[in-house]
Amino acid sequence: MSEQATSSKWAWKIGSIHGIPLRVHATFPLVLVWAAWEWGRGGSFVSALYGVGLVLALFVCVVLHELGHAFVARWRGIVVEEVLLLPLGGLAQFRTPLDNPRDEWLIAAAGPLVNLVLIGMLLPTAALSLFSLTRFGLLEALTTPGWQSLTFYLLIANALLAGFNLLPIFPMDGGRLLRATLAFGLNYERATRIAVRLGQVAAALMAVYGFFMNIWVLVIGVFLFFTAEQEMRRLSQRHLLDAVRVRNHMTHQGLTFPPSTPVRGAYLVARTSLQSVWPVVEDGRLLGLVSRTAIEKAANSVQTLADIMQTAYPVLSPNDTLYRAQTVLAESKSEAAAVIENGVFVGILSIHDLIHTLRQLEESTT
Repeated sequence: MSEQATSSKWAWKIGSIHGIPLRVHATFPLVLVWAAWEWGRGGSFVSALYGVGLVLALFVCVVLHELGHAFVARWRGIVVEEVLLLPLGGLAQFRTPLDNPRDEWLIAAAGPLVNLVLIGMLLPTAALSLFSLTRFGLLEALTTPGWQSLTFYLLIANALLAGFNLLPIFPMDGGRLLRATLAFGLNYERATRIAVRLGQVAAALMAVYGFFMNIWVLVIGVFLFFTAEQEMRRLSQRHLLDAVRVRNHMTHQGLTFPPSTPVRGAYLVARTSLQSVWPVVEDGRLLGLVSRTAIEKAANSVQTLADIMQTAYPVLSPNDTLYRAQTVLAESKSEAAAVIENGVFVGILSIHDLIHTLRQLEESTT
């Protein structure tokens, strides 16, 4: 699966692949404990270790699936925040939403395609083993630690990964492929509503089946149903932010600092100011932006604002929509953007301005 980046404070970084951080959720070790218990119930320590190794091998396939999403996203110019491993699978997280149908289609298709390639690599070995086994020999091979069972399980796992992810349930790959395909002929909002609602029907049917047959299927169905609802909320927020302009919600310059201002002095002012980001201006020229966070971190130093200000900052036009502003701020990971009109600095728009405005817009529609 792939999704816009969210907080993963309950995850540990275990490395990076081509600059993409790889993290595991704090609950992930529970899967390894379960695997050791399932395979080692007969009392064999070697079997328990094999169970752990098998699960790790399966999650290597999950990582490759998510890297398929991530590498195609990079190719399309989208920033990949991380690949997160969860007990139920993996998640490639991007800094911004996949609003372009072509980008979303290519990125969504890349994950299952990786699994199909892995199936093609594993199939010859599995086929050779299958021809040499009787029905009872196959059962023994699947339940005995060894390369034969490992090959068969990896083959089955990749088939399930490809097939399950292609179900038209948002935010799984199939749901994203459906939304992207619909968006080529419909507007983005209508395409999203159709894809999400169809996915929720499928997730509800999955949950009903799981209620009678398998608790894990029930859990997955419920999880997917409510995760899809989050996309509807994002769509609603996008609609609200797309209807208003930066000029109506920016801070018109506000309080400014000269670059020679000592950080300690700025800190005393920042403590009582409602602003969260300040322009650093000299002779009417914008030199940089400095945030409350940066000032507080350097409050006890002898530096000036020229030493800590952000000189590479995103730029917006007063006519930009707030949704574009949200995207620009997310892409740059900045707390604020400078608003420039005809080459002249006219104000700033901060994350706090966006949050405050969005809250007001949501309250006005309820």
